[in-house]
Amino acid sequence: LLSMRTGEETDPLQLVERLVYLGYERYPEVEAVGQCARRGGILDVWPVGWGDPLRIEFDGDTIASLRRFDAGTQRSLEKLGEARVLPRYEIIVDPSEAPAIAERLRDAGDEAAKGGAALFHEGMERYAGHYDPHMTGLLDHLGPDTIVILDDPGALRERADDLWSGIQRAYLEHVTDYPLLSKPEQLWLPRETWTALEAKRRGADYMGTVIEAGEGARYANTITVDVSPAQPLQRSMEKLKMHMLELASQDLGPVVLCDNQGQRDRLFEMIGDPTSTLGVGLISAGFTWKSANLALLTDHEIFSRYRRRRRRAKKSAGLTAAELSALKVGDYVVHEDHGVGVYRGMKRLTLSGQETDCLELSYAGKDTLYVPVHQLGLVSRYSAGDGARPAIHALGSASWQKTKAKAKKAIQDMAEELLRAYAARHALPGHAFKPDTVWQRELEASFPYDETVDQAKAIEDVRRDMEAASPMDRLICGDVGYGKTEVAIRAAFKAVQDGKQVAVLVPTTILAQQHGHTFSERLADFPVKVEVISRFRTAKEQKEVIKRLETRDVDILIGTHRLLSKDVKWAELGLVVIDEEHRFGVKQKEK
Repeated sequence: LLSMRTGEETDPLQLVERLVYLGYERYPEVEAVGQCARRGGILDVWPVGWGDPLRIEFDGDTIASLRRFDAGTQRSLEKLGEARVLPRYEIIVDPSEAPAIAERLRDAGDEAAKGGAALFHEGMERYAGHYDPHMTGLLDHLGPDTIVILDDPGALRERADDLWSGIQRAYLEHVTDYPLLSKPEQLWLPRETWTALEAKRRGADYMGTVIEAGEGARYANTITVDVSPAQPLQRSMEKLKMHMLELASQDLGPVVLCDNQGQRDRLFEMIGDPTSTLGVGLISAGFTWKSANLALLTDHEIFSRYRRRRRRAKKSAGLTAAELSALKVGDYVVHEDHGVGVYRGMKRLTLSGQETDCLELSYAGKDTLYVPVHQLGLVSRYSAGDGARPAIHALGSASWQKTKAKAKKAIQDMAEELLRAYAARHALPGHAFKPDTVWQRELEASFPYDETVDQAKAIEDVRRDMEAASPMDRLICGDVGYGKTEVAIRAAFKAVQDGKQVAVLVPTTILAQQHGHTFSERLADFPVKVEVISRFRTAKEQKEVIKRLETRDVDILIGTHRLLSKDVKWAELGLVVIDEEHRFGVKQKEK
């Protein structure tokens, strides 16, 4: 563990060395966890477990400031009084031990082993026996007065035997390809340790003891908690309602914990909830505790949701650290306030008495602009066709401002034209879909992730459009991973419930297969028939799907340009979803 605080005296070189021996890799710029970079009096490091990197600024050998910063824009996020950096790997190497470790690795057959950073690599924990020949285990940290509780000792002994057999088998399977692997006894306690633990800790020399199941009555301060797992409900609202009534009849107060307030509100609408308490909270699993008259359920178990992924952070405007590293001298860039210039590299300048890295940009008339790295958000790379040579602007001229004004005017004119076109379209009659049903709310409640604000707004906008008595034509924009498919699934399900068929047009066969899997998985609990038509299906299979489509035996059909063929006839087409619509021509979309 490496601890730092503002005002502390620390040699920057020694701090970098310490980071290296904690497993951190040196890079020109930090872009990911486990990296560090030093530029003059600034040391950047992205600590393990942090969402943002840490910038350490030195005044000589004194830490002048500690602050979190955005890796993309280089802008400061928060000043810190102190910071702690955890090791990157489970193995920690002291610099004084590096030569001995390298020697042990060479003795084991690694001729390339050297001290320093070469000792660190992914998977190094497999070779931990060479790094520390005197490794300790949990039992070494148990004092003589420690009480060990064994729940089902027989099953534990059997599990210990199985684990040891599996460890030895895995070692024999991999040692041929990885001869440096530490032997099992170097990494794991042998199974005999279990027997020795029980025998030793039952001895007269130990104040501590081992308690086995059923022996609790011999100890004054023992508490027995009799709980059982929550009953599986298999996504059934009827089973949930019956289960709650049954719990209430047994004087057990049912409590349902939801991940967020939105989930709670949707669940309340579906069950009515006269007999249970709905709350917001996170626990891994529900349980029934009879002696406390409590039955705790969780919404993710009710709807069989066990996966939750972290959504990607939105990309900030301007250059990211990776894009800055990829810039070459002579590349065209655009400054938000000054227009198109030419990148001339990085230069270190003293600004307000402090050394700062700056981008050097050249403009017309031998003008030069220096942009501090914390203002990277104002600079972006110039994008145009191959070989395009844009006009370079002059600093202080009105040319760039006129260019921006023309662009704004062109966008405004286009917007007005679109408004007129959509006003005319809005006047045409269309199908008004019925309000959401209980099934619709069940589908939405089973969504395994939290909706973002923008995603929730898009879902509500689509719902309002579909229930209006005018044609719907809505464009939904978002990066990969932001939940556009979920918006489409909910809209398609709403259309199917109103007796309409849905076409999902995609540009590639692979995407058709992916959407087919996603739609089928999300709608598996409902009577919705989803099919995919693409070149991955045989001619016979495609013909059969088209035949079923005409007889309304297919509710949602996902496919590539094949959907636009003349032989594809719909019985009651009510909604068309176009994925990556920019990859289709106007005629194809209007068809």
